[in-house]
Amino acid sequence: MHPYPDHIPQPPHSTGRRLEASAGLRPAIDPSQIPSPVEIQSFDQEKWFRESYLTCSTDQPVPLSTSEFHAIDQGNSSPRFIRASTYAIPESQELTKACRIPLGVIVQPFAQLESEDPVPLIDFELSGPPRCSRCRGYINPWCAFSFGGSRWTCNMCNNENDVPQYYFSPLDETGRRLDFDNRPELRIGTVDFLLPEDYWSPVPQPPIVPFYSTPGTPVTPELGSKKRPEPMDFVWIIDVSKPSLASGFTRSICSSILEALYGPVEQLSEDNKNLVNWPDGSRIAIVAFDESLSFFEFSVHTARMLVVADIDDVCVPHIGSLFVDPSSSRASISKLLRNLPDICGRSSSRHSSLGSAVVAGLALLSGRGGQLIVSAAQAPDIGFGKLTSRGSETSVRNTSGERHLFLPQDTKWTDLAEECVSQGVGVNLFLSFSQSGDIGTIGVLARLTGGEVFYHPHFREHRDLLVLTGQLSRLVKREAGYDCQLRLRCSDGLKVHHNLSIGLSPETDEIRLGCLDADKALGLLLTHSHKLPSTTAYMQFALLYTSKEGRRKLRVINLGLPVSSMASNIFRFADLDTCICLWARQAATDLATKNLSDIRAGLTQNCVFLLLGYREQCSASTPTSQLILPEAFKCLPLYTLGLLKSKCIKGGDVAADVRNHYALKFLSCGVRETLLLCYPRLIALHRLTHGDGFINTDTKRLQMPMYTRASHLWMEGNGIYCLDNGEFLIFWIGQNVDSRLLTDIFGAQTLSSLSPDILPPPDLDTRVSKQLNNLIAHQQRLSTYPFKLLLARQNMDGTELEFSNMLVEDQNNDAMSYVDYLCYIHKQIKASMEDVVSMSKITGVKTPW
Repeated sequence: MHPYPDHIPQPPHSTGRRLEASAGLRPAIDPSQIPSPVEIQSFDQEKWFRESYLTCSTDQPVPLSTSEFHAIDQGNSSPRFIRASTYAIPESQELTKACRIPLGVIVQPFAQLESEDPVPLIDFELSGPPRCSRCRGYINPWCAFSFGGSRWTCNMCNNENDVPQYYFSPLDETGRRLDFDNRPELRIGTVDFLLPEDYWSPVPQPPIVPFYSTPGTPVTPELGSKKRPEPMDFVWIIDVSKPSLASGFTRSICSSILEALYGPVEQLSEDNKNLVNWPDGSRIAIVAFDESLSFFEFSVHTARMLVVADIDDVCVPHIGSLFVDPSSSRASISKLLRNLPDICGRSSSRHSSLGSAVVAGLALLSGRGGQLIVSAAQAPDIGFGKLTSRGSETSVRNTSGERHLFLPQDTKWTDLAEECVSQGVGVNLFLSFSQSGDIGTIGVLARLTGGEVFYHPHFREHRDLLVLTGQLSRLVKREAGYDCQLRLRCSDGLKVHHNLSIGLSPETDEIRLGCLDADKALGLLLTHSHKLPSTTAYMQFALLYTSKEGRRKLRVINLGLPVSSMASNIFRFADLDTCICLWARQAATDLATKNLSDIRAGLTQNCVFLLLGYREQCSASTPTSQLILPEAFKCLPLYTLGLLKSKCIKGGDVAADVRNHYALKFLSCGVRETLLLCYPRLIALHRLTHGDGFINTDTKRLQMPMYTRASHLWMEGNGIYCLDNGEFLIFWIGQNVDSRLLTDIFGAQTLSSLSPDILPPPDLDTRVSKQLNNLIAHQQRLSTYPFKLLLARQNMDGTELEFSNMLVEDQNNDAMSYVDYLCYIHKQIKASMEDVVSMSKITGVKTPW
């Protein structure tokens, strides 16, 4: 029954639910015989190490989101940019309902490329890219040309359009344009267009009730006037209240800003004036706040503080003098950031005017756009949008009142976020609450504007500074745009049904964002308006944005997929990773409208319905006593269980701030990040082979070890394990670990002499140390942000609870073990089939929650 004879038992502090007795005795199941992502991901990775993925191939499955791959764009965009829940589109809504596979896409417009060519930039100068006169779709590889090249047919609505004179080219005998090889937009699925003034954003009209005032007479913009694209500006808003100063959060933010601008502190010198990946023309401004607002005017060598005490009616000083070029003002910026904690520490207050500070930042970027980077150590208790305590969370837990914890308690924050979007401003939040800070309210700024929440509860400088610095540096360096408008256009017969994303959605098929970056993905559910009339369904995602360097651009992402009338094809070409990501986003969206118990029940119901749909449509003759898992959905029950155990929706006592934080992560992160949160990667360091962690001479890539299944059943008490879920990297060390291995990795002789502060592991002159550090560096390169490194010594450290809760296959997190859950799913399917209940008539599935 157990993979290793000397496996360690599941610790008693990690509890969960067992299969209900009423469901019958659980059959004896060998855990090693049930499906696991470990073997599936390993096989998929080996395949794509040897081959390139051809984006228009009909016989290649799409690479798993967890695999490294090289994509060759043949007219369909790479899966890095867009992934569909199935690569065979059902021809009708009835077939979609029968299969029960969620029909949708996950789009990551600025996804980071690895070995592929960069996205081409095409300039049509004053004309802009050719567009369909009916559906307004853009020219793409799936359009057809006719009449000697003078007409082109839109692939989405079949409308014939005249080819503009500037875009005309004769056709050869096969109907191919003679300039085809020189037209990237006709060959490549993902392209950028440089846009003329017609595509500039309109200057937004001021709100009826203004949020702020500025010196001078307000100027009402002319109707129809355009906003000139400018390089992206950044405003840092720094909490200097006593709680922030006392925890070291203010000092850490200041040092992180310095490193983001100028590189590591140890490399700083007056002779080295190079900035780190800073866009030309971008400027910065700095605002500090506690019970008042402090603005800073920079000269060459110093900065002057301007204090605004009125936080109820925010009035900012003259804006032009507050922005500076970080290169020319390096000396004064560096001096201010090094001394700011001491300067403000003499007179700081315990109060926080966070809302007023964000209003001030919006005022600085008004009419131009950019990003606000806000730090806060407590919820605002004075000024604009001040919040009051919601009271005890335990009194509403597991009741209908709990859903209110996931809604803003004051609509002022939603209004402020909407005004930020209209001005092209994104808001990123660095939060370090030591007690409840109401992320459900404050987080709406990031959720609607396209920003992000970086949550560091109970901040400790020695533990969190490295991660904080990496997050802020990544935020500044990554590809990004601001003042964004997004729309997904589909073939005739398909339309956008629901937006499962961050952003402001005045219409279901259009999303508006203050900013968008390489780490953000959008989820969109599709539906049929009628039966698809053709054999191919097309989707075109268009993102209108202003780049960091200040140019108005359009990124177009295209996808053409075959239409099928056979359920077997729908299941065969389905992408489990995308389906799980869509379910995770739906669950996060439902937090504000449904009870948590109902959300968890709904996920189990989705899993049962999908597998039941496969039985009814593709495998009806199989005995009901046999559990049938489609090839593409072998790990569906396990990933569903992983969602149920995620911090966003799991049972038990979880703080509302934590749930809200992970809900925002699910709504914004990519498919790969979602899958890792559902099923972490576990490496047995004591079982590394000779070549693991070094470059393989055949593949020319780093050789990865075989991962271990996420359960105590596969762990040994004499081992050292590394667990990674894309956010945490935890080292678990067994009590019976070999002292030589402990010395070779951590340089310590015994467990008791090993301090948690030793992380990251030292770079020692031993083979296993070099293997480990190579593996960490490789995983870090693929991850969005630096790992939070933790040490869990068996039966010694409290972090072992965090480690145990990440072992999804065990019985924990107020939920079943994988074996129990698989049996439970099978019983639900079997009961439905034996009762001859049509799936369309099922109104609910009994769940253990």
